[in-house]
Amino acid sequence: ERGMFIDVLGHELRTPLTPMLASVGILQEILPPETPGVQTKLIDLIYGSTQTMAQRLEELLDVARYSRGSFKLNIKPVNLREFFREVIARYRPTLDLNQNELVIELQADLPIVDLDPSRMEQVITNLLSNAAKYGKEGSKIYFKGGIEDSTMTVNIRDEGKGLSPEDVKNLFKPYHRAEQDRKLPGLGLGLTICKQIIEAHGGKIWAESQIGKGSTFSFTVPVKIFNE
Repeated sequence: ERGMFIDVLGHELRTPLTPMLASVGILQEILPPETPGVQTKLIDLIYGSTQTMAQRLEELLDVARYSRGSFKLNIKPVNLREFFREVIARYRPTLDLNQNELVIELQADLPIVDLDPSRMEQVITNLLSNAAKYGKEGSKIYFKGGIEDSTMTVNIRDEGKGLSPEDVKNLFKPYHRAEQDRKLPGLGLGLTICKQIIEAHGGKIWAESQIGKGSTFSFTVPVKIFNE
């Protein structure tokens, strides 16, 4: 089975990657200040490339786990307002690099709900990353989060070029790359993994887009609401 093969291969590849990352990280820390710039750049390049390899590997493993039914969530009570703000704060420096203005609209009095915060952050940061990637430099990205009838809803909208109906239809399929995305690095698994995470929570994720009018990615997740 392909899922089993990827799982076994992934774990074999992860074994040498972990000490590689640790070793290069230590090298970066112990380099004397007088180290020639070319050597520093080479070490930074090795570290960045190794991190990318590790990230791609985790993406493959996630897809394999889901196909085998071994994709697990760590559900816990989460203060939704604090969660949204912390995730956005951690990702904001990346948006600032592209000079994107983030417009945030959070429902008042967001409750404590049950979800996997690590996996949900993975979804939100992936969608924010797509919005920054497809949006024009200096454009606005709109983030909206709320709860209605025990269902959490998140919408992320960009002001980019938009996507064709064919791309919208295939966005969440493994290894699919949108037309405007095909020259960029990546496996085309980010949105597939988002879909897996949302569906594992019992929710739905979708995209709406028009050429020249940007895109909106939305998801809904049923949640249990806790009284404080």
